[in-house]
Amino acid sequence: VRYPGTLANGQATDVPACSVDLAPTLMQVAKVDTSRLNYDGVSLVELANDAQGKHRDRPLYWHYPHYGN
Repeated sequence: VRYPGTLANGQATDVPACSVDLAPTLMQVAKVDTSRLNYDGVSLVELANDAQGKHRDRPLYWHYPHYGN
């Protein structure tokens, strides 16, 4: 991820993230009011400031609905 002025080059985290986190993250970056929206994911913007608390212990689930060979 490239986020000039926020993320340092080479910054990394071991906190797991999932694609459902993209919408809330992009909405927060764009300063969109999401108070009436309900997302399954969480914004990852706080990880840029090393605030990993609410991300560390959340359960993540995957569903792979492709039953072909």
